[in-house]
Amino acid sequence: MAIYRTTIYIEVEAKLGDVNGTDGVFLAALINQGGCDILTADGIYFFLYPKSKQYMVTGNAARTKIYEKGTITGHVSSDWNRFALLIKDNLAVGGVNGNQLFSFLIPSHSHGFAGLGTASYGLADFDNLMLMSFEDGEKRLQDQQANRKSSSDDTLYFKSLHQSSYHP
Repeated sequence: MAIYRTTIYIEVEAKLGDVNGTDGVFLAALINQGGCDILTADGIYFFLYPKSKQYMVTGNAARTKIYEKGTITGHVSSDWNRFALLIKDNLAVGGVNGNQLFSFLIPSHSHGFAGLGTASYGLADFDNLMLMSFEDGEKRLQDQQANRKSSSDDTLYFKSLHQSSYHP
């Protein structure tokens, strides 16, 4: 099996549906197949369950290959949450609302595509999707963490760029 150099940063803001909402959302990278076979597709999947303040990182969409799971100790909103996944070679890093949740070496992988979706067949809204290189994403996360330490409110919704902690 060939080893591919992969660097990607994926970030999105998500909100669970108020009516017929899902219990969780996911970001994924290195997905090796799509379509009807998505549940058996290998990749790195970062699931976020805001209502229960839980997260899970798996090797497939069916969640049968669990790499890490835990409780989110930082702020999780019942409204919008920003979460991110960084992949560089065999390193996976993820966080929610500017707080890092995990960093670990992933098993061998090949190339693939990025994706996002719901953990179940419920509704969710996604906004502000970003795809960047690992280096740009790593800098973005560091800036968010620095801004978070100096501000009690990291929510970007309904603020102008001048008011928000993010300035391009």
